[in-house]
Amino acid sequence: MMVGTATKNYRAILHFYIDELGMEFWSARLFKRLKEAEEP
Repeated sequence: MMVGTATKNYRAILHFYIDELGMEFWSARLFKRLKEAEEP
């Protein structure tokens, strides 16, 4: 089973899936905003 989620509180998500459900860490996607979005 593979689960995907999005949050800024990655510590809580890792704790829940790894510690509580016994899942394994497999990969990560990291993002960085390069420029603030302009409002229309």
